[in-house]
Amino acid sequence: MTDLVSGRPARCLQNRFTGLSGSIGIPPVPDYPIAYDAGKALNKAARNCGENGFGAYWAGQGALWRGLCQ
Repeated sequence: MTDLVSGRPARCLQNRFTGLSGSIGIPPVPDYPIAYDAGKALNKAARNCGENGFGAYWAGQGALWRGLCQ
């Protein structure tokens, strides 16, 4: 679960973007739609540089449980 993608708690697969939530000194996540728009802009800029780890990879409850059981 992370709120980085949209400013609201949501299930998504872990990647470099969601890993930022554990960073020291990260400011509070702004409300939707500001957080969502900023995340999309970050992902676009990263993809332009060949980095694919900043997208919003939404995942349902089933994906979460399969990940925990492996």
